[in-house]
Amino acid sequence: DAWAKSTRLGYTYWWNRYVAWCTEPTNPNAHRYRSLDNELFDPGPPLNPGVLILFFQDFALGPPDVVDSTDIDDEEERESWSPPAVKTVDTIYTALKFVAKQAGDPFHPPTEFEGFMKGLRKGLALKRRIDRVRPLVISELRQVCDMLYNQAHGSATLARDRLVAGLYHAGVGTREMARLQLNALNRDSRPYILTREKDRQTRIAGDLLTDCDAWIRWRGKARGPLLPAITRGGKLCSRTSSSPQALNAILNRMAASTGLNWRTSTGALTEAHYTAMRATSLRQRWGSQVLATRDRALLLVGFGAMLRRSEIADLRVCDVTVEDDQALVYIRKSKTDQSGVGVELPIPAGTHRGTDAVGALREWLNILQQAGEADGEHPLFRSVDVNGRMTHGAIAGHDIATIIKRRVVEAGIPPDRKSVV
Repeated sequence: DAWAKSTRLGYTYWWNRYVAWCTEPTNPNAHRYRSLDNELFDPGPPLNPGVLILFFQDFALGPPDVVDSTDIDDEEERESWSPPAVKTVDTIYTALKFVAKQAGDPFHPPTEFEGFMKGLRKGLALKRRIDRVRPLVISELRQVCDMLYNQAHGSATLARDRLVAGLYHAGVGTREMARLQLNALNRDSRPYILTREKDRQTRIAGDLLTDCDAWIRWRGKARGPLLPAITRGGKLCSRTSSSPQALNAILNRMAASTGLNWRTSTGALTEAHYTAMRATSLRQRWGSQVLATRDRALLLVGFGAMLRRSEIADLRVCDVTVEDDQALVYIRKSKTDQSGVGVELPIPAGTHRGTDAVGALREWLNILQQAGEADGEHPLFRSVDVNGRMTHGAIAGHDIATIIKRRVVEAGIPPDRKSVV
């Protein structure tokens, strides 16, 4: 069978919908469609051009109670209807002709019917032109990829939270913590020495030293508070320190996410509680890293090779070859290659770290290698939960659309720009 499964299912769906329209006795406009014998239209085959014209008028323009909007009392119902795309109408027309041909009665449209379809396509194109989704421009794509790159290489919020928990466990209260400046931390030797109020000193060693290094990489070495505030968008306010109330909320939130019955008001943070809270934060970082790395690689591979959602979802690990200056992506089958001849597409390396498709793909393959999912025939992109656990099946095409829309909104781009094609 040369026809794809999705094509056969689509043709069957539209034929059944056409038959249901022809034979539906409860249609509110059925009196317009009855024959002289008061019988509903026979769907055929053979197909009747007059019946098809009425069907496409109803489908594309809406029945009279939609076209004549003054007859509808419910304003929300009137505004919820929108005309279909020209491609949808063409698909329905092709499906009906295909079924008729398979039944031995091919449809030969008269000139008048072809003129009607031409006018219908023109009218729908004019109606839908203003509703077309604007694509992402390069600057917006870079904005999304930079956000994902930062998430993949560690979250500033999670790094700060682990340092706050470590300092609290070391005996530094939230009020004192909020007043600490970066120059109070002596990083000339390891372990670090934190000079607190009244010349008290605290050694920064072990896990606390690791978390402190991670936080300094995010914070930078500019002067200012040791723990500056972080906006909802992840931006550091280098001159504004986190308040004691905010630091208490961070500790209480970390305890709650770990499942601990502990709050800052109950007393000191024990070793067991600190260890559990830090482990939970590290798991959250791993889950965020896996998701961000997958999404950035998915977005850049699809954009760089100009792939459809279905083509991205069908990629296998063995279909990708990563070289120093480019990545080669092999497309086994596509919408325009139903016979599966296949084509290999090159994706050049980028100069900007956030939008470097080769680097993003290499990072994702490394994660697959760590998870033991890098065998040749395994799906390249698969579903991942918040803890970074992967499924064995390939990601679905509609999930790719959802991921892109969510990441675009998360990057702060207006919601009317959600398409990358």
